[in-house]
Amino acid sequence: MTHGRGIDGQGKDGRGLQNVAARLKVLDGQWSVESNADTGVKHSISIPVNATNRLG
Repeated sequence: MTHGRGIDGQGKDGRGLQNVAARLKVLDGQWSVESNADTGVKHSISIPVNATNRLG
């Protein structure tokens, strides 16, 4: 357990981050995660502007 700092890598069986990844795949988006016990977690997400047309 990291007590709110970084990601400990043990993971849980939750679906939240899996759902984010699935949606980004549909939108041709990119996602990176940086985890550091001293500074926490940084998620960077980019989605092409024209990708919103795929949402229907």
